[in-house]
Amino acid sequence: MKKKLLAAMMCVCMMATALVGCGKTDSGAATDSKTEESAEQSASSGEKKWKLGYSSLAFFDESCKKMADGFINHASEFPDFDITVLDGNSDMNTQIATIDTFWNNDVDVIAIQAYPGIEANLYKFYEAKKPIIFIDFYPTITDDIKDMDWYFVGSSDYSMGEIWAEYLADVLPENGTVCELLISVGQQNSIDRSQGLHDKLAELRPDVTILDSQSGEADATTSMNVTSDWIQRFGADGIDAIVPLGTAVTVGWDGVGVVEALKAENLAGKVIVVSSDESPEVAKEYLSNNYVSAIQYLNNEDLSLKALEIAQQCMEGNPPEQREYRLERTLYTIDNMDDYGK
Repeated sequence: MKKKLLAAMMCVCMMATALVGCGKTDSGAATDSKTEESAEQSASSGEKKWKLGYSSLAFFDESCKKMADGFINHASEFPDFDITVLDGNSDMNTQIATIDTFWNNDVDVIAIQAYPGIEANLYKFYEAKKPIIFIDFYPTITDDIKDMDWYFVGSSDYSMGEIWAEYLADVLPENGTVCELLISVGQQNSIDRSQGLHDKLAELRPDVTILDSQSGEADATTSMNVTSDWIQRFGADGIDAIVPLGTAVTVGWDGVGVVEALKAENLAGKVIVVSSDESPEVAKEYLSNNYVSAIQYLNNEDLSLKALEIAQQCMEGNPPEQREYRLERTLYTIDNMDDYGK
């Protein structure tokens, strides 16, 4: 088993290396040059009234990249904004560098798909009365930022857990078993997704047992090791489903670790796995091969558009009273995968 798992881990490392192909800005923030150049070209023609900076969590993740592209693709609809998009490269220090770059460039609005725990670095924008828009990941509210005003655009993490639970309620056998892979202990979106999963499963299928909940730390190797341990602990036939609460089997996060561990034990397609926010191409590949049974999807460009609309209202002196905007997700299986991403 160790040889097979080592081979799978090497494959994941090669995949992550291939995907993390970002350069560096002068500020130290990693960036995809094509995306940043496009952003500047889209938003720099003509006289601008305001500056907006968007810090992406990671360009190498398809869903994150789609959000970043959304700011570029919709820039022409907001001609008063000079829009800059920077890449946090899934690293706290790199994303802090993007925040500092926006501060030094005196942006009027900052939008961010925030790395967990980075919120306190945005407090200076609040003190300067500059709008802060969180996208996708709900901010973790600590004592030092509890009075900070902000907007949130995303989906309901609690509802994500419910959607997975509703699917599992239909497909799990009697007295089915589930293992839950948390994103990170204490991270709010992980807590909310887990609560939605537990509550809805208890309501719909009280016979189902959640065998264990452990953190994959949004890391492929950690998630692979946790999944491998589960297989050894509960047996090849002892787990009916695994729910990685994080995103994507396509990058070095938790979903890929689950899939690779199952492949190493010849269990891919035999254990139900659910996921979220894959690229359309990869979603169809994984669904058709039954590596993943169901994938939730939200068109992330819609999040970017809503963030731009909020920014426009704020700068026009008419900030929206509503602080949180949650868009609906759709669940896709092999039966409706041809509609994925449309």
